[in-house]
Formats: sequence, C-alpha cells, structure tokens
Amino acid sequence: MELVPEPPENDLERALRLAATDPAARPAFYETLLGATVYAIGPPKPEGDAAGVENLKAGDTISMITWERTSGEPIVPFFTSCEALSRTLSEPATFVALPARAFFEITAGAWLVLNPNLGHAKEFSPDEVTALLAGGLPGAPTPRVVQEDTTVMIGQPVERPEVLLAMLARFFGTRPAVRSARLALMHDPSRGEAPTLLLGIEADASEEDVDRLMHAIGAVAADAAPEGQAVDLVRVDGAGSFLSSVEPFYHKASG
Repeated sequence: MELVPEPPENDLERALRLAATDPAARPAFYETLLGATVYAIGPPKPEGDAAGVENLKAGDTISMITWERTSGEPIVPFFTSCEALSRTLSEPATFVALPARAFFEITAGAWLVLNPNLGHAKEFSPDEVTALLAGGLPGAPTPRVVQEDTTVMIGQPVERPEVLLAMLARFFGTRPAVRSARLALMHDPSRGEAPTLLLGIEADASEEDVDRLMHAIGAVAADAAPEGQAVDLVRVDGAGSFLSSVEPFYHKASG
C-alpha cells in the first residue's frame, strides 16, 4: 500500500510544533498565530455534497461545531489549515476560514483547542484569549511602580536556574534589540520574605517596544522558571545600572 505523505508545514504549524517543547519559541508562536488565518468546522454538508470552505458575507451568522471535553465541558476546535482540519473529520463538513484575531473575538469566553487529535495541539483558556486580544501574552509580567524609596538586597542565587537561563539565552538570540541580560536574587522586605529572581535586560528599543519585549520575556520565564520561583524584570542601562557588577549570562553576538 502506497503511503500518502503529509502536506508540508505552514508557518503556523511550524511555530506550534516548536512551541510544544520549547518555551523560548512560544512568544513567536503567539505572534504568528495572531497574524494567521485559522479554520473552524462548520455545520455538516447535506448528503452527497462535498466538503468545502464556506464563503461568508458581511452580516452572515457563523455556525461552528463545538466538541466536548472529557470533563463534559464544551470546547471549540480550530485548525492551522484545511488539511489539518480534514484529517480529523469522518464525514463531509464546511470549513470556516477567518483571521485568528476575529476567531478569538467571536468565541470569547469559550475554551478552544488548536489542532486537536493531531501531532501537536494547544488548548486556550478564556483568560489566555483575553490576554492575547489585549496585546499581551499568557504569563506576561504585571507592571509595578515603586511608590516610595525602597531598600532591597541584591545577591546571587545559590543554585543558578540553568534551564531558565538557557531558554532565555536562546530566546534573546531571536530578538536583536536585546544587548545583554543579567541574573540576580533580590529580596524586597516590603513584598514578603521570599526573595525573587531578578532579570536585568539591556535593550536598544523604544519604551513601547521594550514593553512588548518584556511581555515576551515574562512569558518565557513563566514557563521555564523553577517551580514556585517568582521572577522580576527590569530594564537596565549597562554600566550605570545597579546590576552593573553582575556578570551578564547573555551578550548579543557582535557583527
């Protein structure tokens, strides 16, 4: 029997596959997803009709199939391509193609799953979707403004979080704006007894671009940090920063 090769990956499928095992690849996956077209399952076609893409006009009502999770809760499946969608179907159906952002807006409040029953799948909670639509990323940091002079203690962690540092270094290699990154341990008595990891980021970017960068770094750190370990982020300015005595664990390659 002749084996039929699977179709080549598109950009979104490649990003999903990499993000499945590498936290450093997840910000790029979310960015690719928000710029992509996705496909949902429409209502079954009448008997004898072939499956196909449903052409929608302004004002049309969209009907999408909802599946059921093992817990009994409804979940809306969607797919990276028509080919991926068709591999999950046992009978002809319509395909609804629309921009991912529009799909998220239409299904707001629902649990979603991308490419279910295929090699790599990703569930989205309503909170994750809300964060994506707001321009953030799941796990992104929450800004904090220091309202008064605060004394903090800076040191080095007894055990370096090597997995976290490796993930971040790989991610920084994809972001040319990052010049260097330093790691320290910070104890702020006003925030409690447990010290936090402190990442100092030196970057060539505007404030707006740095905000987006920090969101992406926070998303990587949330996935790769040691369990139960909080991570703070701060932008530093090289030699003039309070972290200047800390040796960088990442330096942008010259040239």
